[in-house]
Amino acid sequence: MSERSVVSWNSMISCLVQSRRDSEALRLFGEMRVQGFEPSEATVVTVLPVCTRLGAVDIGQWIHSHTDSKGLLEEVVSVGNALVDFYCISGCLELGSSIFKQIPLQKDVVSWNVMISGLAFNGKGQHGVTCLRK
Repeated sequence: MSERSVVSWNSMISCLVQSRRDSEALRLFGEMRVQGFEPSEATVVTVLPVCTRLGAVDIGQWIHSHTDSKGLLEEVVSVGNALVDFYCISGCLELGSSIFKQIPLQKDVVSWNVMISGLAFNGKGQHGVTCLRK
């Protein structure tokens, strides 16, 4: 393509992820950043699970920092959900829980499912059941 946009980058990254080509998707994400394109909320939601699967905690942490600086966590629930999932599955339950608390009042069923699953994944399943009853 002679001209690219964040949408064209996201499309290519998403296609690679759907084809289970995670390493290539992460490489393309890096190239997107080098080319000067800022990740959108769609990029974040697509790339964080890849970071989780590949153990690329450093890239996931960079994405977290980026979402904080751009205010995406406060504006887009799916970004918060993706971050909670990333940290919980990466073994950082306290950070995942902290982000869950930061998600604005419009938490959705996915928000709660991600947090409860994260608690269970980290051996705190009973606490997840308690959350569900609240």
